[in-house]
Amino acid sequence: MDRLRIIKFIIALSHLCILSQFVYCEDKLYLDVSSYHPNQNEYNVFKRYFDIKNNTIIYINNIQNDVGFFIIQIHTYIENVTLSNDYNLNYGSYVTGTNIGLYSQSKNNSAVFYLFINNKIGDSLQSLIVLNIYDATDPKPGGCNLSFGTTVAPYQSIQYTDSMIKVNSQPPSYNGISCVNNSIQTNMFHMFLNDYDNSMESYFNGLEKMLTVDGILKYGRKVPDTLSTGKFSRLYSSYIGTGEIFAIITNYNNRSSVYVPAVSYGCDISKWKESCLGPEKTITSFTVGFIYGIIWLLIWKRYGLPFLTINLALIMSGFLTASLFFYTILTDMNLFMTTFNYWMVFLLIIILCIIVSIPNATYAHIASLSYLSSYSCVMALSYYVGGNLPYILINTYRRVAVLDFNLAVIDPPMDTIDILHVLLWIGLLLFGMFIQIRHQRGKPPFPPNRRFLDIIENPRETTPLIHDIFAPRQYTMMANGPYNVVKTSRFYRM
Repeated sequence: MDRLRIIKFIIALSHLCILSQFVYCEDKLYLDVSSYHPNQNEYNVFKRYFDIKNNTIIYINNIQNDVGFFIIQIHTYIENVTLSNDYNLNYGSYVTGTNIGLYSQSKNNSAVFYLFINNKIGDSLQSLIVLNIYDATDPKPGGCNLSFGTTVAPYQSIQYTDSMIKVNSQPPSYNGISCVNNSIQTNMFHMFLNDYDNSMESYFNGLEKMLTVDGILKYGRKVPDTLSTGKFSRLYSSYIGTGEIFAIITNYNNRSSVYVPAVSYGCDISKWKESCLGPEKTITSFTVGFIYGIIWLLIWKRYGLPFLTINLALIMSGFLTASLFFYTILTDMNLFMTTFNYWMVFLLIIILCIIVSIPNATYAHIASLSYLSSYSCVMALSYYVGGNLPYILINTYRRVAVLDFNLAVIDPPMDTIDILHVLLWIGLLLFGMFIQIRHQRGKPPFPPNRRFLDIIENPRETTPLIHDIFAPRQYTMMANGPYNVVKTSRFYRM
């Protein structure tokens, strides 16, 4: 009879474990950190991959006496999980997300954490568990937390829109240093993954590179300090579909520690095709090309004056050149966070492009058209094969239309595909110039305007009596020069 009761109790308990979302009686994970000590680069970070099949209790054993505190991190690819140091999930004891972590001081040489699966997809969930081991004299990441849900917040919070990614963190603390007058140095870093690579392997490989101070300094790109946003809040230009890892190093008295790295693709990677393939690129490409083509056609059809069409091409190429400068050389300078400074320099670059080009207008016009058309080809190609060169113009558009984009970190990715696109752009530019110059050899700089030819051949009551001064000229090859005017009654005589 007793045996039957025991069997029934076990069956009921197993059913309870399956039905309850936050019951951790399913699996247990034991981590032995007896070999890990602070101040030893090779043995101060514990890493282990494991498949989460159920809610799990994590036992950390054999914590050494020289360990002042440690940060436990859990990283998953898409699905959120909850990490807690409390059985009942009381407020301030847990954090939820895909890149999460908690602070813990070693007590009795052991610690216990509880890991809960929020939305289970598939049979198991691959995760990376990390323990950063620190000395008691190291700065404490997120120790001066003011707004996050845990007492100490060593993790980062990420929000994104179609145009920007916002990364928030909390100030660090140090024994004897007031949180009000916090003088602990903090530096932000970021690292790009490969363009449009949403594989789990790339995701975890990138995270592993940004777990330690040495790794962040080696692989990360330092984010410039900004004068206009909070010290622990950064805005980044979003390169949709390109994974970006954010990391923080905090330093004090030659002691360093790191925050939990966080990842964003600027989109919902669980809906990759719908959310992450960047329709903004297509819209921008089409809009720029369509507007430029319509304006150029209307001006030429209405006035037939080469001077106007030349200047339109020079203005557009100057616009692209200015956007390129602010995408590369002039990017992320505090001077240009001010709207007035940004647009004055932007306009100055356009004017300089026009002034330099005017003395040789014919060849400048050919170069401008080749420059613009080759970039348009690269923009179209990038939609199908990936690449970030379309953001040269997209970021300029965002500067006009997106609130606070002047505060965003641009620092664009430059992957292998982007380098190939730059080489293709240069190749198409040179090829286009060569073909047009060879085709125009011995010909007039611009063909006659059909509208004026029609007026001359078919005069109407409203046709001006004096029109010859605007009439196009007919050219022919001469022995003493490349071309000359044919003297006919149909064209204006020189």
